Amino acid sequence: MRGLTWCRFPPQSWPSGCIGWRQNWSESLGWEESAGDVSHPRIVLIDPEVLHTLSERAYRAGLYEALKCGIIGDFDLFLRFEQKRSQILKRDPVEVEGLIAQSVKLKAEIVSADEQEGGLRRVLNLGHTIGHALEAETGYRSLLHGEAVAWGLIAATNIALTVGRTDSVTAGASRMPCSASAVCRSSR
Repeated sequence: MRGLTWCRFPPQSWPSGCIGWRQNWSESLGWEESAGDVSHPRIVLIDPEVLHTLSERAYRAGLYEALKCGIIGDFDLFLRFEQKRSQILKRDPVEVEGLIAQSVKLKAEIVSADEQEGGLRRVLNLGHTIGHALEAETGYRSLLHGEAVAWGLIAATNIALTVGRTDSVTAGASRMPCSASAVCRSSR
């Protein structure tokens, strides 16, 4: 892809997935991040209306990427999940656009500050290491990517609590949105 000017438009997942240069070509075919672009798009077009075309399960799975942004660096975004849960789950346009704006802004700031993944950008992997293992172990057929990430977020929180990297109040608050959004039920 060297030398190409191109545009990115997220057709079926949470829009912040378009930010950064390690992109997946086909999550549904089970080869996420095994083939992808190596340059930044000139522009990323995000149409929040596309999210209205998603099934309930796919929409909720996508929300976990925005939740991850709230956990890693935007407390207001994290609180938004708690305070506006009902509106978010009903796909209220104001709330959805707010989630998109906040999660894309945070992810763009992190990627811009650490394009080569030298340190800071690793926070974007929260939930993904275990999530990718779950996807692979289930043959990419049982869990949507966001559901696997949600399980990874829960596991990472439990690990952080066990090794003393977080306290029980923070751990409980971090796990609650995943539980409240019914990741357990949605991945069946």
